[in-house]
Amino acid sequence: MRICKSKGLLLVIMLLPIMVLSCDFLIPPKQPDIINSQSPIWSATLTTGELLPGLCPSILYGNGIICLGSRANKSILRMFDKTSGRMIWEWDEAVGVFSVVKRVYAFQNVLVINNGPYIYGIDMNIGKTLWQWRNPNSASPEVRGIGEKYFIGDDNSLIVGDVFTGEHNSMPFGDKPSLFRSPIWYQSRETSDTLLLCGGRTYQNATDYFKTYLTSYNWSKKQTIYQLLQVEGSSSPELGFPGPGQSVISGNKVCIDIGRSIQCNDIVTGKLIWRRKFLGSFIFSSILAADNTIFGNCDDEGIMFALNAETGDIIWQEKTSSGSGDMLYMNGVIYIIGLGDGKLHALDAKTGKHLWKFHSPDNESSNNNSSFEDAVVGDGKNIYVRSYLHLYCFKAAK
Repeated sequence: MRICKSKGLLLVIMLLPIMVLSCDFLIPPKQPDIINSQSPIWSATLTTGELLPGLCPSILYGNGIICLGSRANKSILRMFDKTSGRMIWEWDEAVGVFSVVKRVYAFQNVLVINNGPYIYGIDMNIGKTLWQWRNPNSASPEVRGIGEKYFIGDDNSLIVGDVFTGEHNSMPFGDKPSLFRSPIWYQSRETSDTLLLCGGRTYQNATDYFKTYLTSYNWSKKQTIYQLLQVEGSSSPELGFPGPGQSVISGNKVCIDIGRSIQCNDIVTGKLIWRRKFLGSFIFSSILAADNTIFGNCDDEGIMFALNAETGDIIWQEKTSSGSGDMLYMNGVIYIIGLGDGKLHALDAKTGKHLWKFHSPDNESSNNNSSFEDAVVGDGKNIYVRSYLHLYCFKAAK
């Protein structure tokens, strides 16, 4: 696998579309080994024959599932009935191609998508654009939210907008200049205040020197609680790219992957609880918190790690794939799509044992490496995963 390197989070965001199209592991070779191959309950066509470009996680809404599609190399969205696979509507109002959309935000009937530089609000009932606007800055390719408010990380600020109207403003965030990820939120048990938590980084272009911060902001009182230095240094074999990855919450802790490490801090005080170093990074795969465990699939090593959320100790590790889409935890199973091998992996969350590992059905029949791609979603009974050509519904492993 070739490792795509970048000198800063801003460059990562800007270069992700190139990385998606150029890295070997995103269009993997066919491999013969299969573990417990499953037959789909149904499949639905996503393209007009071309391999589907770009990334965008699928979204469950009511009895439907919304998935990225393509017509003549133009990005579209399609909603399918999640029971039968019948198409319900198609949205074709995107400007250009969806290059890299890491996370979207859905509230009531509105789906908010940031496919920089365009941000869309889409009515999920009928597949029509409610609003759109163009952001001149290179913001984070992800959207998060609280209720009717959506958040997008930006340079030295957060974009805060209204889900229903799209109206937005730039809110200064933190005390130190940073390019922020989009924040997650946590409600304090002691005060009932809502806190916004996110990573950010500064980058000194002349020296290739990074400082990565964890910022906590009291959304209820509109004030910064802390902005703590987490990791600093230049990109190196030891640190990797020292920029912030995914933030997750486990109990009273916020955990984040930074370059070739994962660490946990106390949410209220920001105090470092533990940090564990690895031989690779987690920037594509991100991390996930469930059952007092932190799960991370190491991009470079192609190994899934399960860590004790209290101590950072390794509970188990299992060979998977170099790079993966965002993970799904459901009914005691971790699901990932390997970007390094194009397979759907299902691992027992307690033991790390593989339950599934197999290629998409159209990988063998299409002669064009139509591997599984992007993230896995599930509704407790079934999981939904797409390839470069189709959306598939499988019965869950447990």
